[in-house]
Amino acid sequence: MKKKWIVVGFLTAVMLQTSMTAFAAPKQMSDGGVFDAAYYASSNPDVKAIFGTNEQDLYMHYKMFGKNEGRLPVAPTTYPTPVTSSVTGMMENGFDPVYYANNNKDVVAVIGNDPQKLYQHYTLFGKNEGRKGCAPTSTSNTNTNTSSGTTSSESGKYKYGLDETQYNRVEQRADSNKGNAKSLVNKINDYRDDKNKKELRRDDVLTEAATLLAMEMDDNEKASSTRPNGNSYSSVFSQFGISGYDYQGMIYQKNNTSDMNKLLDEWKSDSSDRDELVDKHYKYVGVGRSNKYWVLLFTD
Repeated sequence: MKKKWIVVGFLTAVMLQTSMTAFAAPKQMSDGGVFDAAYYASSNPDVKAIFGTNEQDLYMHYKMFGKNEGRLPVAPTTYPTPVTSSVTGMMENGFDPVYYANNNKDVVAVIGNDPQKLYQHYTLFGKNEGRKGCAPTSTSNTNTNTSSGTTSSESGKYKYGLDETQYNRVEQRADSNKGNAKSLVNKINDYRDDKNKKELRRDDVLTEAATLLAMEMDDNEKASSTRPNGNSYSSVFSQFGISGYDYQGMIYQKNNTSDMNKLLDEWKSDSSDRDELVDKHYKYVGVGRSNKYWVLLFTD
């Protein structure tokens, strides 16, 4: 694998830019980036010759080499600014491409005002540089939280886009489940050891994110990889500032048991859950639990 990356680095250092023609619709990746694997493969035949058309491999190449070499992750588009609602629907966590373009002229001067590229810049660079993805909400507006019956200002976002009451609920739930989480991860690691897989380490932020997903399932009375707002579960990674990974996964189940052996046995009996438990790429895990649901989140 190391030799393969060396070869790619050499090839990409000397290759000439190739023609760019779109072949498929861009896709939002698990880390929030926008990428068109078919376009990238067709526009970079030297990369395709080594990696083929595997989406994850191509995206990894783009992040590690391609973006620094000026390769485009998607074909140039002609989306207008301001954007239409269908384009805005691709953006997560309230990202406003019009606001971002108007308040980051240096970014627009380099990449233009394509909403996809602006969003990609924000997720990969902007938020770490302290740039705002949308306009601050007015402090004069109030909102009633119907799930808790409390009233808070729209600007009262405390952490991870949650108000203080919501965040405290997540923290309290994660803290109360700490003992079971530790026991469960130990049992998963014993199982992975039997399969000659690397040990997983519990991660506090992943645990908070998994806990929020479990609580959303509880509130919505539905086990699903789609969140109540219609976003994929993977949107929780960017919400909690989890980035820099190439592989991510999830296991979820409606089950109020506190018997960790029973819980693990049920996951081991399901082929897709079993594959997640022993995936060789994973290094970190977060364990979330609500009243009725369990959620595991994995990253490398």
